[in-house]
Amino acid sequence: MAQDALNVHVFIVSVPIVQTIQTAAKMKAVSVLKALEVA
Repeated sequence: MAQDALNVHVFIVSVPIVQTIQTAAKMKAVSVLKALEVA
């Protein structure tokens, strides 16, 4: 049971981190595309 609680805790903590990384990656991709359009 303690293991399940730990897994849930890790999941709850990791989800926002993953979303933040994905958002940063999208913003990076958008900025690269805009730079290419300008060039």
